Amino acid sequence: MSIKKAGSLVVLALGILGAGCATIPEPEFPKNLGIPKRFEDYKKSPSYRTNLGDGNQQFQGHYFDINGDGKPDVADLYLIVDGQIAEYPVCYWFDLNENKRVDGNEILFDARLDGLNGNEEWSRRTAIGNTV
Repeated sequence: MSIKKAGSLVVLALGILGAGCATIPEPEFPKNLGIPKRFEDYKKSPSYRTNLGDGNQQFQGHYFDINGDGKPDVADLYLIVDGQIAEYPVCYWFDLNENKRVDGNEILFDARLDGLNGNEEWSRRTAIGNTV
């Protein structure tokens, strides 16, 4: 799956949650920066799941509350194909600026669907505007 395809899928999934999407490109910045240290053990945090989709594409979102305030700080989004959930997420969201909004530059795409291993790329989109 290409980054462009993964990006389209994520924008679609976030749009289903009520997000309006602005696609103004940001300046180039280094890719493969990894995730901030405070998010490294996010899977150990309290979480909940929800299924998203529009009939053509289906996703399962996992949301994690790492700071205990009852709102998600991290999310990962799994593609569902023929009723099967992918082994690894297509993207991750990390609330880098702690504003409880899904800002486009907080989305990390995993085009190879092989887990967090350093070959992911951060989105260069501007704020999407979805409050979590």
